[in-house]
Amino acid sequence: MNRFVKQNMLLISVMSVSSVIILALIIYSGIVYFQMSQCISETEDLRKKISDLIAASPAPVDGNKPLIEKDIELYTKLNTAISSRIGRPYQKAADRFVEVLMGVKKGESIEEARKKFVSEYNETVGKFDDRQADQTIELRKLERKYARTLGPALTAFKKIVEPLTQEPDLDNYAEEFAFFTIGIPRKMQGRRDPGNDFLIYCRKYREKLVQMLGAKMRPEADSLGFPFFGEGGATVAVAAASPEGGEGQAAPAGPFRREDIPRIARLWDIIGDICRRINSIAGVKSLNFFRIRGIANGAYDNTFVAQGSYVVSHYSFEVVAPLKDIRALADAFSYDPVIGRFYVVRSVFIYAPETEVASAQQLLNPQSAMETDPEKKDNPAPVRRRGRRGAVVEEEPQASAEKDKEKELQAKWREEFEKREKSLPFYQRSGYGDVKLGGVTDFRAVFDVDHVELGGLY
Repeated sequence: MNRFVKQNMLLISVMSVSSVIILALIIYSGIVYFQMSQCISETEDLRKKISDLIAASPAPVDGNKPLIEKDIELYTKLNTAISSRIGRPYQKAADRFVEVLMGVKKGESIEEARKKFVSEYNETVGKFDDRQADQTIELRKLERKYARTLGPALTAFKKIVEPLTQEPDLDNYAEEFAFFTIGIPRKMQGRRDPGNDFLIYCRKYREKLVQMLGAKMRPEADSLGFPFFGEGGATVAVAAASPEGGEGQAAPAGPFRREDIPRIARLWDIIGDICRRINSIAGVKSLNFFRIRGIANGAYDNTFVAQGSYVVSHYSFEVVAPLKDIRALADAFSYDPVIGRFYVVRSVFIYAPETEVASAQQLLNPQSAMETDPEKKDNPAPVRRRGRRGAVVEEEPQASAEKDKEKELQAKWREEFEKREKSLPFYQRSGYGDVKLGGVTDFRAVFDVDHVELGGLY
């Protein structure tokens, strides 16, 4: 044994060192494996925690609460700014009016200033709706209170709103119109005879639109949706101011109920914009009729219908125009973010003219068209009459010979013409390419349109 060790000392030394190294590596591998298993386990635990956090609704950390509140405030302002433009074409003008009238400074809320003025108006002028004389006195007091800023506010308002509206005599109705745009119902406040003054206002509005449309306006559309316009027999229950300053009696004002005045004022504003869009399409030949939906028995209670957060009114009208201009008119009712008007074109029904239908009947069934041709009915073929004793009345020989010669010439000409036509290519023959059906360019189109505005202002 000792001899074996002495003879193989080198081998035994190498094997001993190798055994120590192997043992060390085994121990190191075990340590690394243990650490790796621990990391895998921790990773799985973290994944589970992350999944649970994603699925849960954790309360915000105290440090994030101010940031969240700022985000909510920012998004609220943006949402208000965007939604307030829908159906509010005069928002910019109204904001400027309030800003100048109330002296709103930088950083202050225009909306809060508007609410403050409307509240003050309702508590003073608005509570005297049934007492015209007292309402006029309160309105004059309010005007004197804001005498320094009211004039500049109206000037700034008119500068912005004039290109956007068809309002007649804006200088005369500027204050009422400005109040209307900030949420005060238009009732011809402060006028001596609101009922008759409103009737005059309606006539002015209609005359302006009729003048704008010119030759496009047809008599059937002249009322512009107001079926009883201009006819007597109805009154607006408004107390007219008496010379002594008392309440007075209800003044006759034509076809409108007093409670309908704010609605009708809004309707005129929308109709003016619709007529402006119709007039903007040069190819529209005529406006045949115009109707406001929701009018029942002369009352306008259902002309504005609430649908969720919005208020919708419905209109129908018929125009005559080529197809491309009918499409252009439909496009004209697309939403314009600059103006803020919002329309929904519910349907467009297009009708071919009656002459086109007659042409189709004649092309498909010439015999039937001949039978229904009024000229054929009115001018039947001449009947040869007999003489007193039943003998046929003979024509003069000279006239009969001339007719026979003329018929012969016509038959000869027709034969030569047909022979020449047959010798030509089909695309060079007479009548090739002539429009037999579909040559009419103007069509009748009936539009059903909804006007949409954000509710809660008027």
